[in-house]
Amino acid sequence: MNTSLLIISMLLGILGPWAALAYMRPILADVLRALCTTGQGVEFWLRSANVLAISGTLLLILSFGDFDAGSSVAGSLRRTTWLVLAGIFMTVAYITRSVRRQLPAADRVDAGVLPMTLATGAMPAAPGAPVALDATVARD
Repeated sequence: MNTSLLIISMLLGILGPWAALAYMRPILADVLRALCTTGQGVEFWLRSANVLAISGTLLLILSFGDFDAGSSVAGSLRRTTWLVLAGIFMTVAYITRSVRRQLPAADRVDAGVLPMTLATGAMPAAPGAPVALDATVARD
C-alpha cells in the first residue's frame, strides 16, 4: 500500500465536498429557513449535509480507491478525483431531491411543460393555463 497516495486521496475526499458545500451553504440555508420553523433545524440540516458529503466521499475512496504499491500516482489521483466528484454529485442530488419534495406543488415545474420549454425555448405557462404545443397552435 502506498501510504502517501492514501493520505492525499483522503485529503481530497475531505476538501472537495467541503468546498462544494461551502459554495452551496448560503443558498441552501435560505431555502432551509423557508422550510424549517427554527434556526436550529437549519443548522442541523446543514451539518448533516456536511457529514453526509464528506463521509460518503471517504467511503467511496476507501472502497474503490487505488493505493497499491505499484499504482501510478496519476492513475490513483484520476480515480480519486472521479470518486470525489461522484460523492459530491450524489450528495447534491440527494439534498436537491429532499428539498424539492418539501416544496409546494406551485413552486415545481410541471413535468409536461419542461421538455416542451427546452425544445421550443418558450417560457412555461402559469399553472392551469393552456400550453402551446408549438409556435402556431394552442391547446385549450
